[in-house]
Amino acid sequence: MALFKKFAIGIVAHWLHRSKHIMLILTRRIGESIVIGDNIIIRVLDVKGQVKLGIEAPREIEVHREEIYAKIHEEWSEEKD
Repeated sequence: MALFKKFAIGIVAHWLHRSKHIMLILTRRIGESIVIGDNIIIRVLDVKGQVKLGIEAPREIEVHREEIYAKIHEEWSEEKD
């Protein structure tokens, strides 16, 4: 039981429900990671005013900052019109 408590305290997680998506909020330290699926790893590299993340993913998976992603989709919808 003590081992479980120690493990549970080490992983702070909250679930937020928004529309049809769920957001998992984790607390991570420098050098720690989270894994998405079988092949995406997000690692905390540095925290100095901003958080620096490293993302390891297969080349066929596109990874963008949110504002770039929105711009790409905006351009795609303009091309369709």
